[in-house]
Amino acid sequence: MKDWKKMAGLVVVFLVAYFLPLGNPKVTNAILEAFRLLQWYAMNHTLACVVPAMFIAGAISTFLSQASVMRYLGPSSNRAFGTTPTT
Repeated sequence: MKDWKKMAGLVVVFLVAYFLPLGNPKVTNAILEAFRLLQWYAMNHTLACVVPAMFIAGAISTFLSQASVMRYLGPSSNRAFGTTPTT
């Protein structure tokens, strides 16, 4: 069943690419604007959000043990802010 979903997805992508009217200026402009928006997002989001998040994740993994992180942030932790888990 999983393979059929992948195959159906590939067929849909192929059919969209096959029947897409690239001669129409509105379609061509929409595709170019989509890639410009993707480029803008990649430029701004990567530097502003992803790089600091990687530094924070690296600091957490360097300075804190996995057991202490899982104690306060894991599935068995209390949901109330600032309380210690009972287990």
